[in-house]
Amino acid sequence: EFKIENIDVLQYTPNVWDYKVIANIPYYITSPILQKFLYDVEIPAKTMVILMQKDVWDKILSNKSSVLSLFIKKKCSVSQIVIVPNTCFVPPPKVQSSVLKFDYISKYEHVDDKTFLDFIKKCFAQPRKKLLNNLSAFWYSKEHISGVINKYNLWDNIRADDLSLDQIIEIMWEF
Repeated sequence: EFKIENIDVLQYTPNVWDYKVIANIPYYITSPILQKFLYDVEIPAKTMVILMQKDVWDKILSNKSSVLSLFIKKKCSVSQIVIVPNTCFVPPPKVQSSVLKFDYISKYEHVDDKTFLDFIKKCFAQPRKKLLNNLSAFWYSKEHISGVINKYNLWDNIRADDLSLDQIIEIMWEF
């Protein structure tokens, strides 16, 4: 069954168990839309196919971690379908776009969403700072943080953007 809903996407709550989201979304609300359909609804979208601007898909697909890429990778595998040049639009925007496909995964369902989101926001509080300094700003002792970093054979100067999703989750359990 195919159904088009004419409603504010951030106000919409799906009432089916198996649904897909296909959208050309307003670029300025990309993150809220992704959060809505991955975290805020009772039943996450099974698949999303979304046209988004270059700076957003660069962050999602980058080898460097970010709050955005980690919160998506916890819930989805992501693949780029096609790059859409700005010449495909009238009038042409100043940015390139791409269609990304997000497929829901259950691998990290055991990891509490709120705890995870809070932790990654702390890790990236000041992205250019070392993980040690970011986490110590939130009442964790530098000795404890340093011990955790050493336990996982990471270097003392590591920044959050150098960590994989699995490493972030392993470290999170220590706090």
